[in-house]
Amino acid sequence: MAGLCSAAEQVQPEAASVSAAEDKLSGWIDAHVHVWTPDTKKYPLDKSFKIADMQPPSFTPKELLAHCQLAGVDRIVLIQM
Repeated sequence: MAGLCSAAEQVQPEAASVSAAEDKLSGWIDAHVHVWTPDTKKYPLDKSFKIADMQPPSFTPKELLAHCQLAGVDRIVLIQM
């Protein structure tokens, strides 16, 4: 029985720290995002795309983070193409 009590005591502080961290986050994760720059000289488009297809014309990491913060997204998964 003493072994069970000591195991429970070890779990409680850990659970409290996880709970405190969760309180600071909304929990929203955008699991598939893309970013792009209008600099098509440095980062050429695929032959199947045109500059006119890029709407909006720019969506940089900085712009993405601004949208995420407004929407309450705490984490993202960035997809590289």
